[in-house]
Amino acid sequence: MSLTNPDRLFLSNRAFVTWRELSMKASGTFPSSARTAIASHAGLPGNKRFPNPAELLVVPDHYLLRMLGKPRCH
Repeated sequence: MSLTNPDRLFLSNRAFVTWRELSMKASGTFPSSARTAIASHAGLPGNKRFPNPAELLVVPDHYLLRMLGKPRCH
C-alpha cells in the first residue's frame, strides 16, 4: 500500500471508509481525517517537499512548549 492511499489509517474499519466515501460524494470534500483533527487537508501542501525539513524536528511548536510549561500530575 502506498503512503498516499487516503484509506491507509482506516483499512480495518470498513464502516468508516464507507462513510468517508459517501461524505466525499455528497460534499466534494472531506474534513480532516488526521488522527488529531488539527489541520484540514486543504491547508496541507499535498505531496510537495518542505523547504527545510529539519525545522519540523528542531524548532519546537507551541504544543510542545505548552506541554513543557505545564506542571506534571503524578
